[in-house]
Amino acid sequence: MALVERDVALTLLVERLGWPVKLVRWRAARALRGLLQSEKWGERACAALLDWLSSRRLESEVASALSVLLVTDPAARPSFDAVVGSITWPSLLADLLLERCYGPGHVMGGWDRDLGSGPINLVLDVIHGLH
Repeated sequence: MALVERDVALTLLVERLGWPVKLVRWRAARALRGLLQSEKWGERACAALLDWLSSRRLESEVASALSVLLVTDPAARPSFDAVVGSITWPSLLADLLLERCYGPGHVMGGWDRDLGSGPINLVLDVIHGLH
């Protein structure tokens, strides 16, 4: 298989982490774990996974990528800094998975964004006839 075809196949495999069918996501994760742990494919699989992770905007997708790392041998995982540098939407779930993968204290933070006025204000507005 040509180099370009391999990269396309790897990209397609990583994209399957976002498929709606659970079995497809599970099989893709297993295959990626195997590639990450492979001497021949590890570096390229890692680059593809981190690239995919960097374009994720949903917490569930970030969790899918981090879950692959969770079941990957620690020696085959990318560095903590590389993973954190690829997460554009931090979350509590991402921090929990990062800490599980890389050990206590290895968290990204930054997920405690201002959520504006919470639901209690909406309820009070409705009670007072503002909505």
